[in-house]
Amino acid sequence: MPYLPTNPLTARQGPEPRPGANGAAVKSFAGRALLLAIMVFGGPAEAQDNLRIAAVVNDDIISAFDLMSRLSLVVAASELKDSSEVRRHLAPQVLRSLIEDKLKLQEAKRLRIRVSQKDIDQALDRMEKQNGMPKGGLDTFLRRNAINKPTLIEQIKAEIVWTKTVIRKFGRGVRVGDDEIDEKLAEIRNNRGKPEYLVAEIFLSYDDEGGEEEVRTQTERMIKQIREGASFPVLARSFSHSSTATAGGDLGWIRLGQLGGELDAALAKMQPGKISPPIQTQTGYYILALRKRRISSVAGDVTLSLRQLYLPLPPNADAKETASQMSLATTMSEVAYNCADMETLALETSSPLSGDLGKVKLSKLPDNLRGVVEDLPIGKASKPQRMESGVVVFMVCGREGGKPAAEERAQIKRILENERLTNAARRYLRDLHRAAFVDVRI
Repeated sequence: MPYLPTNPLTARQGPEPRPGANGAAVKSFAGRALLLAIMVFGGPAEAQDNLRIAAVVNDDIISAFDLMSRLSLVVAASELKDSSEVRRHLAPQVLRSLIEDKLKLQEAKRLRIRVSQKDIDQALDRMEKQNGMPKGGLDTFLRRNAINKPTLIEQIKAEIVWTKTVIRKFGRGVRVGDDEIDEKLAEIRNNRGKPEYLVAEIFLSYDDEGGEEEVRTQTERMIKQIREGASFPVLARSFSHSSTATAGGDLGWIRLGQLGGELDAALAKMQPGKISPPIQTQTGYYILALRKRRISSVAGDVTLSLRQLYLPLPPNADAKETASQMSLATTMSEVAYNCADMETLALETSSPLSGDLGKVKLSKLPDNLRGVVEDLPIGKASKPQRMESGVVVFMVCGREGGKPAAEERAQIKRILENERLTNAARRYLRDLHRAAFVDVRI
């Protein structure tokens, strides 16, 4: 059961907490496995007393109880087997997430940014709906798994307040120009008809002190958990260092060439429903999940109501004959102000090919005609088109499906703005890490 808020701006960071501004060193997670196991699963009373504080983040404490509670939440939400081995493997990653949450809450407090009870209630309602739960179903889930609700509330607060913080700090500075939207639209249109892949990702970056070997081991362990039934989206939300973490690792529909060399090569070999082995890059390891594969539809398979004026040309028409018909077609297109005009002019051409073409799927049209009518405004005549046996003028009298041009541009603008906010949020949290005093005591 996914449990994290679907916040579009939060991004888990790869590096371990760095030495704080006062020079206090942060220990490597790899060297603390034994102590972590004692704390999480019990041991001598003296050891437990000594390890009640899991970490100190500036002036705040993360207790052993905080860590164990968040572990219980992650295990239950991920649908993992609740065993000492699973908890031991998850504990370092969960502690890192708790440290990040403290940094987010502290920065929001410094900026006097607050989360209201209404914000929290709305987030809880969304979580229930996204998981197909009835009203109150989330409370039932928490009770069934012996999870303290404040553990979830604290995580929700951190995500909500971080979104508000990032928007306040960077929102006004994000600008997307018309040329960028045009470029993205052109890319979308150029790739219609090519294979697309519905992909999710988990990314684990190399730790400053842990290194490649430790990260690979973590990646292999996570793949094993997924193959044994763990939820890919929940693990991505909990541990991925990518900006897609809060969307459960969802990358949406992509094409080869968008991810880069190693990832594209792995994706091309995958079958739907499968996950990849660890994919090593210069910055860390990826796990890809291929959910579906399809051939990109053309313009969302828009259906057009089309009319045309057809002026025939004899076989092997010379330049003079062609110029005469092109001139006549141009005149007709200039005086056709609506579909009723097209109907009247069609009668004047005396051609059985002029008139109403009915409803036509854009994807079924030849490429050259598709380019003419795809973005043609409703009720506007096209420029004359020279065909094999004549000259044709088109008019779109209706459009069903797809998105209106203004709506599509607005959607692309929102996507580009969100990408920039996400990148800004990652840098922001990284800088908070570097400036903080973080003392991990396990």
